[in-house]
Amino acid sequence: MKTIFNIAISIALGCSCASCSDFLNLTPYSEITAENFYQNEEDFRQAVNGAYEPLQNMYNTEEWNLGEAKSDNTTYIIHIAKSSLDGEDPDQFLETSTNGNVGTKYNNCYVIIGRCNRIISEIDQADFDAEAKNSLKGQALFLRAFSYFNLVQYFGGVPLHTTPSTVYEEAFKPRASVDEVYEQIIKDAQEASDLLPVKSRQEIGRASKGSAQTLLGNVYMVLKRWAEAEQTLKEVVSSGEYELLADYGSIYSISNKNHKESIFEIQYMQDASLGQQSDFIYRFLPYMTNPSAITGTTPNPCPSNVDHGGFNTPTIDLINAYEKGDKRLDASIGMVEGKLTDSYALDATGVKSIVDYEPAPGITAYPFIKKYFHEHIKPYYTDDNWPVYRYAEVLLFLAEAINEQNRPDEAIHYLNNTFGQASIRGRAGLAPVKSQNVDALRESIYQERRIELAFENKRWTDLLRTGRAVEVMTRHGQKIKANPESYYWPDGVQPVANAYLFNPDKCLLPIPLREIDLNSELKQNPGY
Repeated sequence: MKTIFNIAISIALGCSCASCSDFLNLTPYSEITAENFYQNEEDFRQAVNGAYEPLQNMYNTEEWNLGEAKSDNTTYIIHIAKSSLDGEDPDQFLETSTNGNVGTKYNNCYVIIGRCNRIISEIDQADFDAEAKNSLKGQALFLRAFSYFNLVQYFGGVPLHTTPSTVYEEAFKPRASVDEVYEQIIKDAQEASDLLPVKSRQEIGRASKGSAQTLLGNVYMVLKRWAEAEQTLKEVVSSGEYELLADYGSIYSISNKNHKESIFEIQYMQDASLGQQSDFIYRFLPYMTNPSAITGTTPNPCPSNVDHGGFNTPTIDLINAYEKGDKRLDASIGMVEGKLTDSYALDATGVKSIVDYEPAPGITAYPFIKKYFHEHIKPYYTDDNWPVYRYAEVLLFLAEAINEQNRPDEAIHYLNNTFGQASIRGRAGLAPVKSQNVDALRESIYQERRIELAFENKRWTDLLRTGRAVEVMTRHGQKIKANPESYYWPDGVQPVANAYLFNPDKCLLPIPLREIDLNSELKQNPGY
């Protein structure tokens, strides 16, 4: 099977014209129009590839910045000589309607939606193989549902576009209600599930039937429609397409992409000529004068990462949340050690295991996300994919959905014994969770999700959907302000007075100001 790597046509939101993407220029800009492009299977394949393309940008920056770093799982290392308000403000609950990451996330979701709308509107009229057509249409429906799900969780109700806008005025709509957006997401995900092939019959890297079913199950979990979530997610289990890998660390290996546990992941390639590399590990490493001492890349030394490193650093709270003996700790988090320079950048000397780590005298060490730390050749060109949905999450969703229906004894099996396969707890080297009542098991499941899915952009939306965001993030902010040195602030440096003050309005991001300036129908979220 071929792998979806070569991204092709980029169809612009709300327009009947199109432009070529930066990834593969198939024909001159002036020659591509809706009239001469959407004709055959290859045209639609290129268009669908173009709908995937913004995901690479999103998961390289905005998704972890607004999905993990906004939570209590990670923070950033303060560097008083350098700052990136777009990246730092969400961590401090200071994001505004002009924040670049907020605006880019919002825009990229609508770019995907616009490209999918054009595909969906044209594909039924095209004459080519029905099986291929179903797969391509199903992928477009999945990507549209996935993008609206992203938007509604982070922004609330948003303008709902399901057909291409052919005139300027059609592009500007008021915000639909949250219920209306979810209704469309469910409709799209259900249809995508009906159209898409199972993973073993799909091209590597493309959304499959299991991807759409998992998305739909996730939506039902957010809406607390437990029985529907259970039914949908059990279809993923019964498909026989997925299983847990025996070794947690191998989930993230660059030699093991799109493995049996993977349901949907964002594809990257380190080949510099393709422009489809990831580089998020350089953002996750501490500020360093010499990243090549850690990464082993050439040239050595490679350019410093001081301008954009130090982000998504695991908090001491998360590190302490791992049970003793949990193999996932060493697979997920490492320690970079070295000597701190006068500019507050680390002159790094090596990477050490976090297990029982104690720095030597005179050595400074920072934790970093290790699960995406792999060999690569050229600085800032890495090969790591980003996991979006894994089979482990399906099992954790099922445990939660069944427990919420007052069946804890059944739910606990999805943590302890995955019916003859490796189990989530077992592969982590941990004892089974003991029989518990509904309330106690709920907390155990929340804890298991936090550890199992750490650094996969799940923590923030988990806090939102379970109603714990205000309590958890208020407490998190209070801890940082009371003891900033424990959260990587330099000695004597304090957060500004209005930092880390969480309130319910912060559960949603602001609608980007540029969108409100363009569309007078849009109303801003409260508190911004």
